[in-house]
Amino acid sequence: MDDPDYFLPAAAALRAGIPELEIHAAIDRGHLRAVVYRGEIRIPAESLRELTRRMRAADTETGDSASPLGQ
Repeated sequence: MDDPDYFLPAAAALRAGIPELEIHAAIDRGHLRAVVYRGEIRIPAESLRELTRRMRAADTETGDSASPLGQ
């Protein structure tokens, strides 16, 4: 699946500027939509944009880099 609208978790993490484990945690918590294609998890670009938008909004509100993903 060489589609520019879907990313492997590692590539999604690089684009979002967060650790890959946070990408997996966001998927697990339902904060980030993912699809499985041929046994690999892919992140839709639109879902990643929404996550990074929420992260920027949380940074603005708190004045730090607190994760909006929760614990």
